[in-house]
Amino acid sequence: TVAIGYDLGYVTVNECIQDWTGIVDAVTINEMILGVGLTGERAHIFVQNNHDAVTITWGQAVQEFTEREIPKWEHRMAAALPNWDLLNSTCRGALLSLGYNRGTGGFNSSLPRYSEMSNIRIAMLNQRFELIPGEIKSMVRIWPNVPSLQRRRILEAQLFAEGLSLPAEKPIPIFPPAPPPPPTPAKAGPTGALPMGDTITEIETVVSEVSKFLPTIAGIVGAFVPGAGGLLTMASPFLAITNEILSAIETLKSGGMSHQSAAAVVGAVVTHIGQTIAAAMPVAPAASALAPLAPAPGSAQAPTSIPAPHETH
Repeated sequence: TVAIGYDLGYVTVNECIQDWTGIVDAVTINEMILGVGLTGERAHIFVQNNHDAVTITWGQAVQEFTEREIPKWEHRMAAALPNWDLLNSTCRGALLSLGYNRGTGGFNSSLPRYSEMSNIRIAMLNQRFELIPGEIKSMVRIWPNVPSLQRRRILEAQLFAEGLSLPAEKPIPIFPPAPPPPPTPAKAGPTGALPMGDTITEIETVVSEVSKFLPTIAGIVGAFVPGAGGLLTMASPFLAITNEILSAIETLKSGGMSHQSAAAVVGAVVTHIGQTIAAAMPVAPAASALAPLAPAPGSAQAPTSIPAPHETH
């Protein structure tokens, strides 16, 4: 355990990196990763051998807890307990402390050890909030010889009971999420694709101009360049493609496509046009069939696994 109750035994490598990046240096994070997933005697041995390898200052611990842990566990508790939004912040704070220490899996467990947590979920479902302090306090039975954990449950029960006397409030994020990073400007393609602008309007203008002037350019080249008379016929498929791109940009405007994806598609169209023109010249090899345009790949975030209970006494 490092910082404020941060148990490396119950987090993933990716979670550890995300939680501490920007707070401690990469060397410290790499040392912490060595302890990820270790519990019981293995964790005890690891601490004995590596206790001097990681130093977390009080300021770093508070920053990680307030900026990373509290928002993370707010989401987890809201997902685990129905009617979470009906509680005021005092009651939510008491249950968040419980969840942070014991995990959220116990709310859906049938094991006797988690009977009180299961009862809390049922009380939340039925909006019988007044039953919850008694369930929290009843958990002291689990640690008959650990006064510190007994005191923790008693204080959480008292805090929840105090919250019941306060008016309900609409949940407000304690720490708003950090603003998203600025978009990365689209770059020119490796075979001469035109660089796209930073706005949807510029993208649409480029495609419109290509669609408008391509027949004229192809006709001029076909008239004055020997062997390029069939260029206008070869350019015709691109007119259909650019019309499809203009339709795709309408989807972009409605939020159905990212700016970067649209820029990549337009760049690919212009690149193919340039390649076909070059292939039509007498000195160029015969034009090959065009590869189909593939949509820009999307991305998906792997779900973060919910750690197992922290308290294993």
